[in-house]
Amino acid sequence: ENRFAGGLNLNLADRHPRVAVELSTEKFNLHPLSIPNSEGLNRLKKFGNLGPLKLSTQIVMPGDRLAVEQLDFQAGSENLVYVHITGAVKNLYAYKGISLNFSIRGKEIKTLETLTGQSLPLQGAYAVTGRLVDPAEKRYQFNDLKITLGENKMDGRLDLNLAGKQPELTAELSTPKLSLQPVSIPALEPLTRIEDLGPLKLAVNVTGSGKNISLVDLDLNLGSKKLMEIMLKGAIKDLRALQGIQLEFNVRGDHMANLKKIGGPTLPFQGAFNVSGRYTDPAPKSFKISSLKAVLGDNNGSGWVAWDLSKKKPQVRAELSSEKFDLRPFLAKTKTPASGAKLNKGKVFSSNRFDLEGLKAVDVDIKLRGKEILLRNLALNDVTVSILLENGNLKIKPAKFTIGGGMAEGWLHLRSQDTPATFAVGLKIDQLEIGPMLDQLDYKKQVEGHLDVDIELDGAGDSVAALMAGLNGRIYTAINDGWVAFKDLDLLQRYLGSNVLHLLNPFQAKQEYKQINCFINRIEIKDGRAEFKLLLDTRQTSIFGDGKVDLKTEKLNLGLKPVPKQGHGLSDIGKVSFSLGKLSQPFFLGGTLAKPSLVIDPRRAALTVGKLAGSLALGPAGIAAFFMDVSLGKQDPCEVFVQAIKKGDQTSEGKRGDGSSKKFGGFFKRLFGK
Repeated sequence: ENRFAGGLNLNLADRHPRVAVELSTEKFNLHPLSIPNSEGLNRLKKFGNLGPLKLSTQIVMPGDRLAVEQLDFQAGSENLVYVHITGAVKNLYAYKGISLNFSIRGKEIKTLETLTGQSLPLQGAYAVTGRLVDPAEKRYQFNDLKITLGENKMDGRLDLNLAGKQPELTAELSTPKLSLQPVSIPALEPLTRIEDLGPLKLAVNVTGSGKNISLVDLDLNLGSKKLMEIMLKGAIKDLRALQGIQLEFNVRGDHMANLKKIGGPTLPFQGAFNVSGRYTDPAPKSFKISSLKAVLGDNNGSGWVAWDLSKKKPQVRAELSSEKFDLRPFLAKTKTPASGAKLNKGKVFSSNRFDLEGLKAVDVDIKLRGKEILLRNLALNDVTVSILLENGNLKIKPAKFTIGGGMAEGWLHLRSQDTPATFAVGLKIDQLEIGPMLDQLDYKKQVEGHLDVDIELDGAGDSVAALMAGLNGRIYTAINDGWVAFKDLDLLQRYLGSNVLHLLNPFQAKQEYKQINCFINRIEIKDGRAEFKLLLDTRQTSIFGDGKVDLKTEKLNLGLKPVPKQGHGLSDIGKVSFSLGKLSQPFFLGGTLAKPSLVIDPRRAALTVGKLAGSLALGPAGIAAFFMDVSLGKQDPCEVFVQAIKKGDQTSEGKRGDGSSKKFGGFFKRLFGK
């Protein structure tokens, strides 16, 4: 079906026979050719018309060589592929003395799939030009390469070395402006919307063939810091299996908000970022990032992370440290309940089942150290935490840190393999200075004082509601020598009503801050029933409380006794005892946690108040001072209340959930003598 026209000019007069050839045809195909086991030829033979063809050259036969001179070959069309080659080959048999200029172009690069038999995730017009030479035996160079694809214009060179045991290809490519708009890979779709990703510079050496291809001496620089810059250096021993990886990486940029533009996660941080490390695979399906360093705005961290995918259950190990890590941007967002979530109507504790299956999917062993970690309302320093997740059971122990100048230690055990899941947690804080901690968080001081906390809780359940219904443990909290802004007493006002502010300061109509001598709260919990004892003491008023909360039903049964102090701030009363009527009557706090109800109910509240009197064991004078509308005189209610708790606590020695002895520190140690 091929119809050629042209001519031959045979010259035998010169020293070496010479043939000048000129041939052309408006269309051609390769049906007449037959080369055994040639998949490429077989694919080309499927086309009935590859386009026009034009050949002009001189062939010289110096001895046993065949040389091609003044070659000008044009074939195909841009609808499929157009090829234009000019130049000469001194020895066509041995592929030596090559000097060829080439140009390849087409309207749509995806049509090359039919020629190559390979899927090409590319689209758009393309063009490749360059010069092919052989500087040494079995070595071929593609110089002055210019590659155009869409808006991309790339320069570079290729060096193919066939002299060794394995083929070796060295490439150098660069462009001042890279666009992935011609790329049709779904995962890269966000990147295709960006017209200019920045410059690209690539140098790489590829050796081997078939299934044994290695990538060595990789040096990649992509992008700019205005958006994101990626740098890779290293090697991959087995490119097909992605094994033998030794890569150093660095990813950096001027603005973390730009990560969203390129399809990355939305980070709540602001400022520049810089992440670097070394990525290796020490064993099959085992990977590690060592020498890890990360800077995210004002946050920074370092360490290593390793994961093993060779076993039935993936394993993750890591050791990470940080000079500063501010988690407040992450914690500022609150999650809304999922669609269809089961909520307890009128209750605080949710009955949504815990989703703990994720804990069973991977084993984790992580050690964390942080010089400064900022949470929403806490600033932690010198943090050391060990996190162990094995077979669905989570242990966080020990967790040690300093907070507001005080010492703290905590632990957590969660066994998701139990039915239902079991939980135990402990936290002890000694002498936390609230004011300096707020300064570290850059918050306006609304609270001042020394805080001590001692918490031990354990229980079992498949939801928060079920867990609280059978909870056991205790919570001790104490604040002394402090003050609080009146506008921040919203929690007390919610549960005790707006009159609580008048109880705290009955003699002054307006005051910005309220001095607190002490706030002491003791909660003992057994089988979901919490017994409360509390004292809030100010210069003007002491509020005593005692009662119970059923954590299963969330019902409140608390008695409160406000005791206004002697004539403070009233010049016409002086230092004599007095009665303030309703302000000094016992209160009963009933209802539920979701809907508390505060009423003056002497008959019902008297039961709670009487129980409190017996537990305090203050003696006749103390009882009279506590329950009647008289001043406590020179007695310190903080010390009185603490002595009562101390006496009650002497009968509750035992062990923590983690096996250690129960001990108090800081304020508790001084007050309880333990």
